Amino acid sequence: MSKWKWANDVLYSMCKEKPEHKEHDVIIGKICLIGRATAAAIERRREDYVEEGEDFYLEKVAPVISASSIDTWIDGTRHIDYLTRDNMKLVLYAHHKLTKLFAEISGLNKASLASKYLHFHMPNAFFILDSIVERALAKKNTSRVYIRELEKYGIEIDDINDRYARYILRCLDYRDNLSKKNQGRKFTPRDIDDILFNRFAGNSVEAAHP
Repeated sequence: MSKWKWANDVLYSMCKEKPEHKEHDVIIGKICLIGRATAAAIERRREDYVEEGEDFYLEKVAPVISASSIDTWIDGTRHIDYLTRDNMKLVLYAHHKLTKLFAEISGLNKASLASKYLHFHMPNAFFILDSIVERALAKKNTSRVYIRELEKYGIEIDDINDRYARYILRCLDYRDNLSKKNQGRKFTPRDIDDILFNRFAGNSVEAAHP
């Protein structure tokens, strides 16, 4: 069992209790707690933190998110109990739209934060994009991932984040192979994240990945 289970359960409960994005204090609480707990804070820059202060959350983060269609994006994935290539279309669209929204707020590509934020709202639908696991998984699976293959599932390539799409495809392959080796057991995105992170990252960076 992950050492971070209790902390993760708190974040899951928070999003389950307050799933919508209408109240500014709720938005600030969720984006702040999820971002900082997963080392992906919305105010974080490439190498360190830039202290934006409370005004950044009050005057930019909360108003921009509350004015967006984020609840519609998330609701579109509510029916997904087990992610597959056949039902991943709205997952990729939601992630792409939230990544663009976070870029509008922060000025940076926040694909990892978008995946983590969406995961805690819809844990069965979204894999957590972690850069350490991403590199290791790509190195382990040397076969190329062709984004164009998604078109046969009705997915518009211009409406997705390439990085996250490639990551999901690798995670699905890894999960499905693992399932075959375990008598068809269905692994959740959290299961896969825990397995991959413990396998590839090691204890040296464990504290950065609640």
